[in-house]
Amino acid sequence: MPCRYTAGQETRGVILIEEPGGSKATAVRTILREVKFLALNPETGEPRYLEIQVPSPATLKSVGLAILAALGVEHIASSAKVWEIWEAVKQRLRAAGIIVLWSDEAHDLIMARSANETESSLRMIKSLMQGDNAVIPILSGTRRLAEVAAFDPQVSRRFTKIVPSNLQYGMDEAGLISLVEYFSEEAAVILPFLMGSSRRIHAAVFSFIAGVTPPMPMLG
Repeated sequence: MPCRYTAGQETRGVILIEEPGGSKATAVRTILREVKFLALNPETGEPRYLEIQVPSPATLKSVGLAILAALGVEHIASSAKVWEIWEAVKQRLRAAGIIVLWSDEAHDLIMARSANETESSLRMIKSLMQGDNAVIPILSGTRRLAEVAAFDPQVSRRFTKIVPSNLQYGMDEAGLISLVEYFSEEAAVILPFLMGSSRRIHAAVFSFIAGVTPPMPMLG
C-alpha cells in the first residue's frame, strides 16, 4: 500500500528530471519491474503500476484519455466532459489495483498551451494523491519539470525531486570502472580490456544510470 502523509490523508510522489538521452525512462521502468510487490495484482494478474506518455500538447482531457487508453478503455464519447473522464480514470485505477502512476514526458504538462491548463492538470494530479484509493505519481521529463513549483507550490511540495548530476572527468572514472567490473562479474563476462573511462563518460553523454533498485520510501 502507498505510504500516507499529512495525518494519513495523502500520498507522495517522485519527479525525475533528466535531459533527453539520459536514460530516465529506462531507469524508472527497470525499478518498477524489479519491485516484487508491484509486479502483479493477485486479483487481475496485471502489474500494479501504469505507464503513460504525456501527449503533446498536454491538456487535462488528453492526459485523462491517455490514462484510460493505457487501462484498456479506447472508446470514449467525444462529448464526454473533462470531469467525467477523470471520474472514469479514478474508477479504473481503483478497479485495476494500480498503486503507481508513471507519466513520462511530463514536462509537456508545464508546456501546455496556457498557464490555466497547466495548473488544472497539476491540481488533478494532486487529487489522485488523495482519498482512499490514492496512487503514487511519478513524473519524468526534462528540466522544464522543475517549474512545477511556480505553477502550484502545494503540488511541488508533495514530490521528491531527483536530478542526477553529470559524470565528471577526474572524479568518476574509478567508480565507473568498478561498476563495469561488477556487472561483468555478475554476467560472467571476461573483458580483455576496459575502454578508457574518460572515453566512456564522453560516449555516455556524461550520464550513466544503472538498473539498480534503490529503496522505495513511498511504499509501505
